Amino acid sequence: MPPDDAFKRKFPLSNPRLDTKEEFVVTKSKPRPVILIIPPRAINIKQQKNKGRIWRPLCLVAPIFSLAFPNNDEEKFPEELINEARRLEHPQLMFLPKHKDVLKVDSLMRLDECQSVAVNALRPAGVTLTDGVKSLLRSQLIYLIANQYDGDYYVYRECIKEGFA
Repeated sequence: MPPDDAFKRKFPLSNPRLDTKEEFVVTKSKPRPVILIIPPRAINIKQQKNKGRIWRPLCLVAPIFSLAFPNNDEEKFPEELINEARRLEHPQLMFLPKHKDVLKVDSLMRLDECQSVAVNALRPAGVTLTDGVKSLLRSQLIYLIANQYDGDYYVYRECIKEGFA
């Protein structure tokens, strides 16, 4: 019969070094393209010995998920969802068209899955969003975080709803 808490141990673990109440969690994933949302920002305060870590070289990224399998173009998501994302109906999603150097197929950026990532785990692709898309993304994030419906997200979404785009 398995224990109630699989991480509960009577003695610390020596390799990797873990106390009795600490856990060593392993996750499995594949490399995934991301959009850098917030680059690391250093905190220039001297680290005190045996104290909490002040600065970590982390950045905030939004993962990108392909909408179709690259080898056969079979869609991974319902066409309805893809069209709604194109019309900006879901503020947590941003449609990204395929790009010759980075995205082999149309994709979605998931703002509801933003996460901190160590800088050394990233491999820059050498491309950037256009200024207009950056402005839209900024406005979309403000809407998600502060429920403030204005800026480019508002303008583009309302133009699409009115049939101007």
